[in-house]
This record gives sequence, C-alpha cells and structure tokens, in this order.
Amino acid sequence: ENFSPFGMQNSRPLFLVRLLKVVGFGGVGAERQHLKLTLADETGNIRSAIGFNLTNDFPDLKLGDSIDIVAEIILNRWNGREEVQLRIIDLRPSLS
Repeated sequence: ENFSPFGMQNSRPLFLVRLLKVVGFGGVGAERQHLKLTLADETGNIRSAIGFNLTNDFPDLKLGDSIDIVAEIILNRWNGREEVQLRIIDLRPSLS
C-alpha cells in the first residue's frame, strides 16, 4: 500500500513465490469459477490465495502438488474480516 495509488501508470507489484505446497483447493463463486488455494511454504507457513476465473485453467492441480506462483499481495476484506491474501496471476508446477 505504500506504493499506492494503483492504476494504469502504477500497477501493483508482482511477486514470484516458489515451492509452495497445495494443502487445500476448490472453486468459489456462483459458478465455482474462482480458484481458491491454501498454500504452505517450506517452513510450514500457511497462506490463502485466490485466482479469479482460473478454476478451469488448471484441471490437473491436486493436493500435495508443489507449485510456483506469480501473485499480487492484497488485503482481502470480506464478511467483517481482513486477511492478507495472494491474488494469483499465474501458476506452474515447481521446477525443483
């Protein structure tokens, strides 16, 4: 947020996060079109991630997969709660 305001001339920074383990996943939204992941890093820290309209893009994703993601870090405010969340731009199987 220190880099805001965000817009056409100042996009949110993107981060590459490697070697994340998929410990939970599913589709959310009216048509389950949004990919909701629970990810663990190498130290066991858990992070929530959302990929808007990405559910159908990764049909082979399964629990236990090791993935790398490109994401924005966002503050998700929903239903009276706030949490830091990763907004997935893209993902791939980890290369190592």
